[in-house]
Amino acid sequence: MGRLALASFLAGAATPAAAASTQVLLSQDRPVVVSSTESSVFPAGAAVDGDQNSRWSSAFSDPQWLQVDLGSAREVRCPAVTRRSPPAESRPPGGHR
Repeated sequence: MGRLALASFLAGAATPAAAASTQVLLSQDRPVVVSSTESSVFPAGAAVDGDQNSRWSSAFSDPQWLQVDLGSAREVRCPAVTRRSPPAESRPPGGHR
């Protein structure tokens, strides 16, 4: 099972060039609900805090999910989730989580 570092929901212009200058991180510091949390060290809020060095980590089972309340209906053009693999020393022998 991977680690989610940041859930990004970006609203922006219709063209890639315009979007680069007008993107807004809609998910930052918004209410978030997750299926599970590995521990208090990796809380759900870390998935939407805008900090690439923090992360939410789920329990080590499938399925896992994350839900962000954007506050109102929004047009989302570039949903992005950054997934981190656990360090090799924490993986089960012969596989990934």
